[in-house]
Amino acid sequence: MILSFSYCTLYDNMEYTDKERLKYYGIYMEYEKYKYSVEITSSMTYEKIKDYLKKGTLQCTPLGFRADDSMKDDLDISGIKAAKRHTSTSPEVPDNNLEYLNKIIRFCENRNIKLYLITTPTWHSYYEHLDEHQLNRTFSTAKEITNNHKNVFYFNFLKDNRFDKDDFNNGDHLSEKGAAKFTQIIRETIF
Repeated sequence: MILSFSYCTLYDNMEYTDKERLKYYGIYMEYEKYKYSVEITSSMTYEKIKDYLKKGTLQCTPLGFRADDSMKDDLDISGIKAAKRHTSTSPEVPDNNLEYLNKIIRFCENRNIKLYLITTPTWHSYYEHLDEHQLNRTFSTAKEITNNHKNVFYFNFLKDNRFDKDDFNNGDHLSEKGAAKFTQIIRETIF
């Protein structure tokens, strides 16, 4: 099993997440508070429909990636904004986040399933603006987990230099090209 383990994984708190994201979490991940939200009410959906009507074509590939490079975010600006958005205002990790992570680990252990924690690649404007304490806590938690659980492995690709600007849609998300490249790297690393 592969689980994303990013800079904000331990610190995320649904109560402070913007409502548009919560709607998606409710629809696709059964987050109870927004479980019955409908995607059509999302402003993100509205923007996609507006673009479609204006341009007459869908602006994403069959896998859901942006198809139009002119829609690509400025990597430097988006990286800085994402780093700020992902940085916790509290130095403490919410207990329930570690509790859920430990449930996943136990679930995998009980079934002899290998669990791979992966920190995905980001653009330099993102990782250069991360809070050092939060980042170190993330890495030390990953190390502690892998030291205490023989079925858990951690791979950090945060600053991986195999990725260039064409591999990103914004400072903290890969493009379709970057995702294909990363998939191959994961395949070679794990299997």
